Amino acid sequence: MNTVEMLDELQNKALHDEKLKNRFLETKKEEDALGAFCRVCRELGYDIYPMDVIQAGDEFYAAMKRSTNGGGENSPKLEGEDDLYEMFFASMEQMEEMDMESTLKDLKERRSIRAYKPEQIKEEELQKILEAGTYAPTGMGMQSPKIVVVQDKETRDYLSELNAKYLGSDSDPFYGAPTVLVVLASRARPTCVEDGSLVMGNLMNAAYAAGVGSCWIHRAREVFDSEEGKALLKKWGIEGDYIGVGHCILGYPADGAVPQAKPRKDDYIVYVR
Repeated sequence: MNTVEMLDELQNKALHDEKLKNRFLETKKEEDALGAFCRVCRELGYDIYPMDVIQAGDEFYAAMKRSTNGGGENSPKLEGEDDLYEMFFASMEQMEEMDMESTLKDLKERRSIRAYKPEQIKEEELQKILEAGTYAPTGMGMQSPKIVVVQDKETRDYLSELNAKYLGSDSDPFYGAPTVLVVLASRARPTCVEDGSLVMGNLMNAAYAAGVGSCWIHRAREVFDSEEGKALLKKWGIEGDYIGVGHCILGYPADGAVPQAKPRKDDYIVYVR
């Protein structure tokens, strides 16, 4: 990799690693900021020295001038546009803003899906969704919830039957979704329901971001308070007093299964300023 490619890779890593990002930001406080920055790069296995950054910046600026319509050698130099060190941070800030816009877009566009294709979701999608669930906030950070991944069809169908019994219906409450994430939480924590609910929210929002449909299916409490539900917990090796919070169903939406959002009510937000 050349210097620009190495800086791009480091920038991407810093965007997804708060500690690494802060290490880079700390270098801006040093008297020799560029030297300190390069030392961090080398500690991370990237053979970058100050002259490499300066030279790459000059080459980048020259290439940019040549490619700009009406540019050429007489194009005025904007402050910092040949400084890859400063551009590293400016670009990172811009990408963070874009990430925030993308996150807000996902939060606004996620919908509950109630019709699914039969095909199973990809393992990498599942793991990303589960990881997001484990990072939901919980009371005092005690992580009272537990997520049970059900993809075995026999178990999935049995859960559906138990849920339908409390719904008073013969239909599939899981709408044909091939994956069911059962969210439980320890009753030993006073915030168990709130903790589990936050996990459910993370799972559903992450599912949308991963291109997977989801929906919160209720009656987990009734199912896992029942003798049949307790027997399932024992079979799964889950010990302790757990409350069922929700079923997060996952799958690919069937054609036409994505609804439009309802208008937000006028008095949703009340300001006390």
